[in-house]
This record gives sequence, C-alpha cells and structure tokens, in this order.
Amino acid sequence: MNSRRRALYAGLALSFAVAVGYGLLWRAGAKEMQRAIADWAAAQRASGVYVDYGSIRVVGFPVMLRGLVLDASIGDAAGRTWRANTLRIDARLLSPRSLIFSAPKGEAVYLGDAGRWRIDAPSGRVRLTSLSKGRWALDVSASGAAAMRADENASAGISRLVVVLDGKADPERLAAHFEFDDVSARLGNAKAAIEKITADVELQKATALARGAEAWRGAGGALAVKQFTLEAEGAYLAAHGSLMLDSEGFPEGVLEAEVANPGALAALLGKIGAISADEAKQAQANLTLAVLAGGGKLSGLLVLKNGELSFAGARLARLSRIAPAPVQP
Repeated sequence: MNSRRRALYAGLALSFAVAVGYGLLWRAGAKEMQRAIADWAAAQRASGVYVDYGSIRVVGFPVMLRGLVLDASIGDAAGRTWRANTLRIDARLLSPRSLIFSAPKGEAVYLGDAGRWRIDAPSGRVRLTSLSKGRWALDVSASGAAAMRADENASAGISRLVVVLDGKADPERLAAHFEFDDVSARLGNAKAAIEKITADVELQKATALARGAEAWRGAGGALAVKQFTLEAEGAYLAAHGSLMLDSEGFPEGVLEAEVANPGALAALLGKIGAISADEAKQAQANLTLAVLAGGGKLSGLLVLKNGELSFAGARLARLSRIAPAPVQP
C-alpha cells in the first residue's frame, strides 16, 4: 500500500471518528436539553408557578439542538396563563450558554379581567444568555406582532418591540429596558396610536415575585422607574419615580413627570378605555387650562393611589389590580 492510499484511508478513518464523536456529543446534548427543561419545570412548580407540557422532542442534527415543547403552558397564582401549541428552544451545541425561545404557531394568554388574547409574532424571539459570576441577560425582540382578544372587541399591534432584562449578581435586583415602536390599539370602535414608549426600570426584591405579586408586596418589593417616556398622538410624557403595591393589590406611588399637550394624553387614555369618554373630556378641559398657564408644558406629579392614576388634579386612568385583594375575616 503506497503512502498516498494510506493517507486517504487515515483521513477517512479520522473523518468517520469525528462524525461518530459529534453524533454522540449531539445525542448527549439532546438528552441534557430534555433533562434541563424537565428540571426547570419541576423547580417552577415547587415555587408555586404552574407549568405543564405534553412532550419534548429534540431535532436539528447536525447544525443545532432544537427542542420542541408541545402544548406548553405557564401560569401564576392569580390564574393568569400563557400557552403555546409549540414552544421552540434553539441552542448551538458548542455554545450552550445562549438559548433562543420562540412560538412560531402563535400564543394564547389569559390576563384575568383583561380577557383572553391570541398573539401572533412570527419573528418574535427570546434569547437567554448566561453571563459570568451568576449574571444573565434576557433579550426579547419582535416585529409585526399582533394580538386579538377572544371577543374580537379589542386588538393591538406593534411594529417593533425590544425588551432587555439584566439579572445582576444580586438576585434581589432585576434591571429591565423596554422599547415599543408604532403601537396600535383598538377597543370597540375606538382606535389609538402610540409612536414610541421607552422605559428603564429596576425590580427590587425580585426573588419574591416568583411566589406571586402578593408575596412580592409582602416582602417590600418596589419598582424603581429610572426613566419612562411616551409619544402618542401629539402628547409627550417623561417620568421617573418609584412604585409598589398597596394593601388592595393596586399599583401605588409617585412619579415626577413633565407632559407636553396633556389634553391629548387624556384623550388617548379615553380611547383605550382607561377612563370613560366623559371623564376624558373633563380631564382634557382641566389640563388644557393648566398647561396654558405653564407655557405649553406641565410639570407635576403622576400619582397612583387607591386604584387611580391622576395628574395635576385630573383623573387619567382606573388601574388594574395586580395582586389579589386580601380576604376579609
């Protein structure tokens, strides 16, 4: 056997060995993904979160590991739930620190008083990345997403959504950044358009939230709003401050705010049903008088108290209860 043929056989043998080794590695990775999903679900159930699914398959050989979790559902103690016929989890075999989640066949959510919604976000992706020293990051992105309430009396759409969560080394603090572009909303025959929303917040006492909003409230949880801006239908709002939950489960706190064209803001909140049409007209009148005296902009306090949002003495919204009300003896 000449040297050229020996080299060819050696190359083929090496290629075969690499292929077999990679196949075994992929198979081990697939089993580990299935085990990790099952372990995560068990840990969530132990903490009081409802998690269920039908089956787990892993496909994608040889390019990637793709977990397909069928009939997935997640819920909290208040009965709010998220469901997907197929939850897809993608990972590179050689870089398992990053996972990408998507629900290509649509999602369904139940939000209590806000009803049942169908969400379609074909380009939606959630990337979870494990960083050094116990830190992690969660990035959510979507474009062209749409939602429809089950009674078809309400719908929403968005051209671009970005959410970045940064799990700090301190597990009690969770930082988040939000961006929403070109949001449209419809409630009955009323329609509203929001050009842009941005926010930077920090969730404090974050670990307690896994046990529900009521447990988070009991632990002294708070939401530090470092910056919040909204541009919609001629109105502009910038605010910062701190929020928590009151004893009845409603958001409570004070935000320092500056508003341009607050009358347009009141009209927008009336369109989306945060207040009645008559209340929106009254708020418009009150705020228009106040802004004339302020030279076009109005600075003051956004007050969340007793289940209502008010600004400069005008009620702007009735708030939704986040935690269940305590049971009276």
